Amino acid sequence: MNNITRPDSSDKTTHLDQSATNHKKQRRRMRLEAETGIAVTPYGICQIIDLTRDGFSFKCVKQTEFPSEWSMDIHVTTGLSLEQLQVKKVWVKFLQDRNNQTPFSMELGGEFMELSPEQEEQLNTYLQELEKTD
Repeated sequence: MNNITRPDSSDKTTHLDQSATNHKKQRRRMRLEAETGIAVTPYGICQIIDLTRDGFSFKCVKQTEFPSEWSMDIHVTTGLSLEQLQVKKVWVKFLQDRNNQTPFSMELGGEFMELSPEQEEQLNTYLQELEKTD
């Protein structure tokens, strides 16, 4: 008779819990709070909420209809600028129940389209700065 050892269900659960925890940590590292940046769009100026190598989210005071694709700049209080970024809208959230503590009326999430090597380098520099302050 062959002895086959199988992990019991608690081992499997622990492994899954660790995987989920690691995934959350990885996503947190990838999505960095970037509230020191502003997005300058043809439709207004908005405050960056968070940023990743693939995309961003920002919040705006004025509710605006953004097209599916547009170009924008990101300016940071450190003086760093990312210009002429081609972006694509992924989601929009209108903040209906605003209270007096926040002037923002909408949030938008998007992804970067093709970045030039210079834009990628600038974005990586900004993300490295954010990682240091995180």
